[in-house]
Amino acid sequence: MNIFTIGGNGLVGSRVAAVLNAKYTFTDLSRASGLDITNPPSLEIISQDNEHEWVILYAAKADVDGCEKDKELGENGEAWKINVTGVKNVVEACKKDNKKLIYISTDLVFSGDKGNYSEDDDRDPQDWYAVTKAEGEKIVENSGLHFLILRIAFPFTFLNNKKHFVQAIYNRLSQNLPIKGITDETFTPTWLDDLAQAMDILITQNARGIYHVGGSEALTPYSIAQQIAEAFSLDKRLIGTTTREEYFAGKAFRPFNTSLSSSKILNLGVKLHSLQESLEIIKSKMGQILDKPE
Repeated sequence: MNIFTIGGNGLVGSRVAAVLNAKYTFTDLSRASGLDITNPPSLEIISQDNEHEWVILYAAKADVDGCEKDKELGENGEAWKINVTGVKNVVEACKKDNKKLIYISTDLVFSGDKGNYSEDDDRDPQDWYAVTKAEGEKIVENSGLHFLILRIAFPFTFLNNKKHFVQAIYNRLSQNLPIKGITDETFTPTWLDDLAQAMDILITQNARGIYHVGGSEALTPYSIAQQIAEAFSLDKRLIGTTTREEYFAGKAFRPFNTSLSSSKILNLGVKLHSLQESLEIIKSKMGQILDKPE
């Protein structure tokens, strides 16, 4: 099956493609190839195509603090132009050939007041990035297209040249540098091989709707750092504690608990790894070329 990806060379899309490239042919569209989702004419490659059944939209302005700086600009800011207007443009391009659309979203569309959010819980975004992603979800949901909205949280993969939170924590601890782990923020980090497996099953079953693909457990940044230190035999004494208020002082609001319930995707047979299981896989493959699924 041929699939268009938009922004598929980033952390999430590149790993999904590496896991699934034996089954699907991915054609990535990006600024490098002349595509700009804020510029509708550049999307004609999608609207005039009849060889790709699905489009996966990874592209977004995902810098939470950078997006918060755009808030005062409203619809004229880059965050809105990419995460809202850009989504609308992609939807319109997909409509012309009735393509099926997968939209990658975030746990931050929820307020974080209660945690263990299901797909049926109401959106209640608290920062500007989350507001724009929630608006993007609404556009996809009301598009009339065959769609999938996949909500993920703090995605991570192997230790390589792609930046993610596990990589950052490992780098500091392995250099004997101190870190502070937040103790009052909880989420369900997404192992990207799990996302790839979920996407494969959903595409195969021609599913539609909203699905959560979080990890199998809710964790704090402090507990994550502890597990990383233990998995790689690094010094736990380097790990201090902090709070959201202290760590993100002067930055965008961070919710208390945006943990996702992924029971809906589990019922389809997707295996979600715990952080410890994922770290063991990472450790076993360190130093190898990682182009095959686990």
